[in-house]
Amino acid sequence: MGEWSCSTGERFLGEKTRRVAVAAAAIAAAVVGAMALVPAGNREVAHATSVVVASTPADDRAAVASAYRSRYEPALRVDIGWTGATSTCTAGSIAPTAQQATLDAINFVRALAGLRSVSFDAALSAKAQQAALVYYANRNLSHEIPDGWLCSTATAREAGANSNVAFGAGGAKAIDMYMDDPGTSNTVVGHRRWILNPSAVTMGSGSTSASNALWVIGQRARVGTFANPAWVSWPTDGYFPSQLEPDGRWSLSGDAARTYDFRSAKISVRDSSGAVMPVTRYAAADGYGNDTLVWKVDGIAPAAGGQVRAYSVSVTGIVKAGKTLSHSYTVSLFDAMALQVTRVASLAGAARSPITAGRALAAVNPAFSPSAASFTYRWYRGTTAIPGATRANYTVTAADRGSRIHVAVTASRASYTPVVSVSAATAVVVR
Repeated sequence: MGEWSCSTGERFLGEKTRRVAVAAAAIAAAVVGAMALVPAGNREVAHATSVVVASTPADDRAAVASAYRSRYEPALRVDIGWTGATSTCTAGSIAPTAQQATLDAINFVRALAGLRSVSFDAALSAKAQQAALVYYANRNLSHEIPDGWLCSTATAREAGANSNVAFGAGGAKAIDMYMDDPGTSNTVVGHRRWILNPSAVTMGSGSTSASNALWVIGQRARVGTFANPAWVSWPTDGYFPSQLEPDGRWSLSGDAARTYDFRSAKISVRDSSGAVMPVTRYAAADGYGNDTLVWKVDGIAPAAGGQVRAYSVSVTGIVKAGKTLSHSYTVSLFDAMALQVTRVASLAGAARSPITAGRALAAVNPAFSPSAASFTYRWYRGTTAIPGATRANYTVTAADRGSRIHVAVTASRASYTPVVSVSAATAVVVR
């Protein structure tokens, strides 16, 4: 089933294919837009700061990985448990665990961007549920739901006009799609901008097994009552899960709406070697949360295993209140589902010299965080794999003379990316 989504205030059509590590499969995604609606009705109100949560420390790779594994990745696997039915136009509800997973996904990406958490308003969620039913029943999307659509109600129409909406995904998976904001015409990343709106306080979410309406237009906190970063980027500055990299569609938002002029902005992205990456700059557009610049970076490679791929971003020529600003940061992509080596593999029986035929060697398993569930082994003579040597133990043979022996240990755990740890080599086998 394809995935369709549209954000209030935007009109777009497109498609993309995304890697989702936890599913170990590509999800085909198509995006359609509806009538263009300018978001309105945001009231500034004073809110207590008790809902503010500590942001994920993006300069701490282990902390980002731990948060992704405990908060975001599990949210994508929660069953929706929808109780409604299109035949009777019953909006129903989803499992409380699925609703919490949706909120967890939103607050994870907000924390990664240095933003306060939001809560779901039950009344807004109930209205959004009506809209989600309509989209599922009609297999179509519109912010202006026609009276003739199946299960159409005034409540559903109200929610549709105030929400990011999706067909083909519900719950946390819809949030995953909103943050990617795919589509050849979706260059304003409207979904992403509303979810990463710094002043957001409450949202509402309604889902079926294959649709979602996320109410994003509404009350916002008064400036001065919430932490408001000067810049919000996606991907974010610091360590960033490669699983969330939006296929090169990157963005940078200022700290306020209708204040930043990005028309003359210039973008430079360099990889870790200093090579300039090809960049396509999209036209800036207002009306979707904070002012935002969006561009496409070609050639972004996902990080695998224990590697980190760092990309340096520099944006110049930003104008605010007559002053020209610039902003630079580094995105360090890494595989958040890769086991982290805390102790490398080693060899028992290799300390005594000389190493001769008949010497018994044993692999000492590496240690990982979280701990590995299973290990496999491959022994090497120099750089050549030794035929049949795939156990934890190996006995040196005459064929090994003149070479050094080492072992590569592959650690595995369900849902995680396998990681290889290589031991130091023995001394040269002399006889």
